[in-house]
Amino acid sequence: VLAQELAGAPDPQARLAELLAASSGSLPNNLAPALPKVKSSRSAVYRDGCHVDYDSTRNPPCVYGNRASSRTVVLFGDSHAAQWFPALQGLATERGWKLVSLTKASCKVAGVTIVNRHKPYTACDTWRSNAVARINALHPALVVVSSSDAG
Repeated sequence: VLAQELAGAPDPQARLAELLAASSGSLPNNLAPALPKVKSSRSAVYRDGCHVDYDSTRNPPCVYGNRASSRTVVLFGDSHAAQWFPALQGLATERGWKLVSLTKASCKVAGVTIVNRHKPYTACDTWRSNAVARINALHPALVVVSSSDAG
């Protein structure tokens, strides 16, 4: 049944081509942030020092939303996870959740030592172990996990 549904689904590449061809070529007037401000616009996870840099093994508090909430959501992973932060922060605020952000540069969530910069990335191993222990202690309702397998 699924194969039949997929076979009948529109071709995404063809649909994208249609959308691009139909585009007026101009940008919407209501983009937020405005294009000139995009480069300097950073989410709180970066502004607050919550996205941990390459050499660090620390896990800063980084609690957002309703800090007193009994419902905790954790964001865990590398910079690909950090990209989800603005959306999760909005949901946490809207729904009264406590959001804890645990993200680190180039650190995959898989429990394996990765090689980065031509050597074992042991700072990632330490950070990940500490982050997992913190997640376990928090007893979150949800853990949102994302990371890339790119070098």
